[in-house]
Amino acid sequence: MLKSLSKSYWFVLSMLFIICYSCKEDTTPLDDRQESYTVAVRFAAFETIVNLLGKPPVSTLLSNVGTYEPTANGQIPYLYYWSFNGSSITPDIWLDGAASIRYNDELEPRNFDAAGWASNGYPAGKAMAITGGEQIIFQLPLVGGQKVASFGFDISSSGTGPNSFTLSYSQNVDNYRFLVEENQFANITGSYPKNSFLYYLDTIALDYRLPLFIKLVAKAGDRGNGSAYNPKTGVIRMDNIFLKGLKSDSSSNKVRQLSYHIFDAQRKSLIVTGQAPFAENTVPTLFVELPPGDYKGAFVSNDSEAELLMPNQATMEQFYIGNLFSNRRAKVYGLELDFTVRKDLEFDLLLRRYYSQVKFEFTDNRDLSAVKRIVVKQAHSPFYYAPFGKMTVNPIVDQTEITYAVDFDRESKELVFNQFMGNLAVASQIAYTLDVYNQADKLLRTFTVSGNIKNNVRLVFRGELLSGIDASNNFIVRYQEDWDGDDTIDF
Repeated sequence: MLKSLSKSYWFVLSMLFIICYSCKEDTTPLDDRQESYTVAVRFAAFETIVNLLGKPPVSTLLSNVGTYEPTANGQIPYLYYWSFNGSSITPDIWLDGAASIRYNDELEPRNFDAAGWASNGYPAGKAMAITGGEQIIFQLPLVGGQKVASFGFDISSSGTGPNSFTLSYSQNVDNYRFLVEENQFANITGSYPKNSFLYYLDTIALDYRLPLFIKLVAKAGDRGNGSAYNPKTGVIRMDNIFLKGLKSDSSSNKVRQLSYHIFDAQRKSLIVTGQAPFAENTVPTLFVELPPGDYKGAFVSNDSEAELLMPNQATMEQFYIGNLFSNRRAKVYGLELDFTVRKDLEFDLLLRRYYSQVKFEFTDNRDLSAVKRIVVKQAHSPFYYAPFGKMTVNPIVDQTEITYAVDFDRESKELVFNQFMGNLAVASQIAYTLDVYNQADKLLRTFTVSGNIKNNVRLVFRGELLSGIDASNNFIVRYQEDWDGDDTIDF
């Protein structure tokens, strides 16, 4: 029998699952069998798995992004968190995928071999190490937030690295204001001694339509008996960087549920289907009663603003998963499971990301205030995922598009969206057409970019937005496989 379960799980059980049995005339109904067994399926936290890209989760203690109120113990949740344990600058928790870390002249940190420090449920793992980092800028988009509470991190340096820094903030890049001008390290002896800093930001008036830029400028500081400061060769090591705050109710996703479809592996008929709602701080455990037999299950989680495209009733070969292109923030994870029921069972499963993140970075040095809106359209066939076999005809009809109202004088020159792809075994072509309109809503430019990727990839298109009007241009495509490492391709 199953192990003892918490009251919360029994509450979830009482709310879930309509059990639907196949009624084909040429088969024996499964419910004619007298015995049945309970199958319990547990899932680790979706965000933790996704950010580690298939690696074992570092913690199941951290809440997901954006609880709208402090937790029961009064803790404010994270809007952003970097543990660097995935060896990249992709945050573990994020409010917006356009967040970034740059140092000196817009350089991207690439060294994550340094030893980090355990904190907030994350093991020590790795840290970000920057050689010759004279200034570091954190770009933190605030769209979707409603109250920033605090910013903090752990930091240390090599013998010739800085022992102090200034910290300032801005929302227009050109006008920084000091948070604290002198931040002397308390620990300056030993090998990379840890220093922790925390700054309360709740009294600062912020425009949540704009990103928050926080700039760290290195200083020599008190050296004690140590070596002299060398800004070119000194190393800064940082870990556990976070921004705490509340997510806006108005931006909350409308759909947050886990769907499951279980098929008889021999008859290929649908046996059980259902949906389990989940909150951002909880992950549902599924309980299903099944007679003895061989089964194939499909589990799909949807955290977005719209329902996924799935047939209500279908055979195993007819089952598919899709998502409208316009549902651009959709975070969809899933897996397939083959299992045999001969007794009560328990599974602990990790969900895999069924989407990739696509970002456009516009590198124009010219004024982009003429641009009012950008419309992004799919120039490839809509993606669908059939977990148990390829379908002869694409079941998805999707002519939706994504419209961005932009103000590049006030906002970052980036566009970000999630592209649903399913769990692809081989790379597939993606292509997007961008229509760029001016303030009078007149079309300025149309161009198309393309590439070949699988799911679970971060793809960056980089180039000039207004090129082709009075200048030549080539876009650069950067692929970050598993969001860890990158290649650059010119086209």
